Parts: sequence; C-alpha cells; structure tokens
Amino acid sequence: MIRFELIDDVEQAKQLWNQFSPSLSLYELWDFRYIFYKHKKSLIHFILGYDNDTPVGLFPLQKNEQENYLEFFGGSYMENNTVFVKPGFEEVRELLYKQITGSNRLEYIIGNDPATQALLVMDEKYFLTCTEIQSLEDYFQKYF
Repeated sequence: MIRFELIDDVEQAKQLWNQFSPSLSLYELWDFRYIFYKHKKSLIHFILGYDNDTPVGLFPLQKNEQENYLEFFGGSYMENNTVFVKPGFEEVRELLYKQITGSNRLEYIIGNDPATQALLVMDEKYFLTCTEIQSLEDYFQKYF
C-alpha cells in the first residue's frame, strides 16, 4: 500500500531530489533550482510516496507564499518539471498528483504517462538529443 509524507525540510528535500532526479538536464539539478528557490518567499512542499518503507515517488513542490499556491520547486521559471518515480512504480505518479489540494500552478510538466498526458498542454517544445553529436561540424553534417 502506498502512503505519503510531506517533506518541508530543505536538507531532506535536497537529499531526496538527488536520490530521485536523473540529472540529465540543467532543470534536473538541485543547485540550479535552489538558486531560484533561495531568493523567493517559498516553503518546501515535497510529497514523498512510500511503498511500505521504501521511497518510490517524489513530487517536488514549493509553496509560493506571495501568491498562495503550490508550484514546482524552483518557481515559475522552471521547465522540464516532473514527478519522479522509481521504475516499476509508474502508477504512483497519478496518486502523487491526487495529493494536491488547493491552489496550484503546475507548469511545463514533461512525461509520457497517462496522468501527465491528461494535463493541459502549456507549450510545445523541441528537444535535440545530443548523445550522438561529437562536435558542431558533426551536428551540421548530420542535420543540415
């Protein structure tokens, strides 16, 4: 059975972020998001999902005290927002979304699961995977 816990301690939030985030883009790095968080009146509001005693999902939010709503950690500037779940626990993502009550502003969410796809599309975006590109010249040869 899945249970949920609210995390409001910054150090614990950092530890959980680093445990769950794949750190593949700038927006997935704790230090980048923390820069925006620390200069804004916000409270950590991470929702952690457990399967028995094992953490399996993390909804990284903050409470925007000026506007009185929940938003993704780092504030409105952030892109590539996601609810982190461990492989094999994808159904927890929808349960984490359901933990939100009250006002929220959840923008620029990425994900291919049914829970995420059911949300309103904010903006279209193009991603270029650079894993096979070795140089600028290589990029021009392959794509132009």
